[in-house]
Amino acid sequence: MEYNYKEEKFEARNTSDQNCLWKIKKIWIVCLGLFCITMGGGAILAWWSSKFHPSNKKLWMVPLGLIMLVTPIIICFAVLLDSSNYRGTDHNQTEKLPCDSPQHLEISP
Repeated sequence: MEYNYKEEKFEARNTSDQNCLWKIKKIWIVCLGLFCITMGGGAILAWWSSKFHPSNKKLWMVPLGLIMLVTPIIICFAVLLDSSNYRGTDHNQTEKLPCDSPQHLEISP
């Protein structure tokens, strides 16, 4: 069976679309896991506040809960912002700044 140029281009586009969708799915799975960790940190803080705060016992729960509460939120934002840079861009092309052209370079004597 012979393939023409349009069929090859269509197959390449579908493959890249599937790879892009798989990357987006992986990102959202990671963010969902991080959300669950955040909820766990909030639950630890709520449990400590209701049971142990009046007697100031088991203080190790406070830093653990705060770390679990805040860190995944920062990681999720970093992942989402990083993935937004890759949407709709061509990875094979590099962006050139106007000052990169040879006519803007000055050679000092």
